[in-house]
Amino acid sequence: MDPETRLRENLRHEIAALEAFIREERETALNLLDWFRASRCDMPDDEYRAVVFIRNEEFRTKLGSLTLLYETRKRVYAELPRTTKETAIDITRFRFKVYSAVLMKGGYL
Repeated sequence: MDPETRLRENLRHEIAALEAFIREERETALNLLDWFRASRCDMPDDEYRAVVFIRNEEFRTKLGSLTLLYETRKRVYAELPRTTKETAIDITRFRFKVYSAVLMKGGYL
């Protein structure tokens, strides 16, 4: 393959990965909101900021934030233990706390 074709192919794969990531995270964010609504308790502010950031698609106007979230998720999944039924909510909440901290540190929130 020539360099231009290779670049287009790599971009296509990266765009597909980011689109799949944001689809999953949007669904997870909505599920987390529903869980808090069903349990009748308030979501902590740091988690809520990250959920709203993804739900409102603010990453579209803040360049680099989506890639930052994608890389953060990869690191979180690598460092945390496997998710079980008992720990699913806690790990998801922790992930959104980390998203919020990373977005704040990066100046996106």
